[in-house]
Amino acid sequence: MPWHSTERREELLLGLAGCVRVEYGKARARRMTLAAGQALFLPPGTRHRVVNASARPARYVYVVA
Repeated sequence: MPWHSTERREELLLGLAGCVRVEYGKARARRMTLAAGQALFLPPGTRHRVVNASARPARYVYVVA
């Protein structure tokens, strides 16, 4: 998924299978690996992208409010 922002909405990412790398932040991006059963909250306006970090397909759900 390319770099984007949910603007005024918050976002919750939930790992389901495999691992994804979430890169987020402004000038210097922070990185977090999200595995099955883990979650990451992104406040409104957070610039981010999600990259598959596993050799197999990865699945995650995102919830925007």
